[in-house]
Amino acid sequence: MFKLTVLGNNGPFPAKGGACSGYLLQYEDTSVLLDFGSGSMANLASVLSYDLEDIDAIILTHLHADHISDISVLRYAVFRTNNATDRDGRELRIPLYCPSAPQLEYDVLCSYDKFEVIPLSEELTVEINGLTLNFSPMQHPYPVFAVSAEAEGRKFIYTGDTSWNQNLIQFSEGADLMLADANLISQDRLAGKPIFHLTAEECGIAAAEAGATRLLLTHFTPGSDIGRRVAEAKAGAQKVLGRSDSLIVEDAQILTSYEI
Repeated sequence: MFKLTVLGNNGPFPAKGGACSGYLLQYEDTSVLLDFGSGSMANLASVLSYDLEDIDAIILTHLHADHISDISVLRYAVFRTNNATDRDGRELRIPLYCPSAPQLEYDVLCSYDKFEVIPLSEELTVEINGLTLNFSPMQHPYPVFAVSAEAEGRKFIYTGDTSWNQNLIQFSEGADLMLADANLISQDRLAGKPIFHLTAEECGIAAAEAGATRLLLTHFTPGSDIGRRVAEAKAGAQKVLGRSDSLIVEDAQILTSYEI
């Protein structure tokens, strides 16, 4: 079993009844959290039922609040739960991988004694029970890394928050499932605003150029037109592939699982 469960799909703040960026990646008995924004903790409880010893690692792609805010309450849950030991009976201390900047946010995470904080880098490879994780720097106001997860010949990519860059295509090559930041639409780029995220069209272009099989759009501002984003991503893919149906494009649904 290699699957992704969406805990939150909003940014930079949650919709009513929603949650900010948070995802649970599972391969057989291995569970990895990818980002953990506001509302992710409550949704995680629906999936793992506070079996926190089942969390093998946490990866924070960058240290903006909408991607990390529920880490603070997760540490309380680790401290207060009756299951505060790992699978070997030792005190639970979850490996947490994240960029080492900005310094203030990084220092706060390091102060949480329930996590073992490890800086992300392009050279880092993490192996967990047959799951291989690699990282590539992207472009955003805070240092940010995309995440690649591979197991049994299957490949998953999470872009994190990023604007367009060539690293994205090379890093995503051959992805079976690509989870992409589609916070913007093409109109936002034409308006001359600062661009800190991908447009939905760029998500489609990047996935198509990378040869991805399936594209999952996420990081929606509450009230944004998600249907338009799906349509723009399909149009972007069609520019590269000639057929919009050559790439499966969907929007990430909270508490929905996607096989990889």
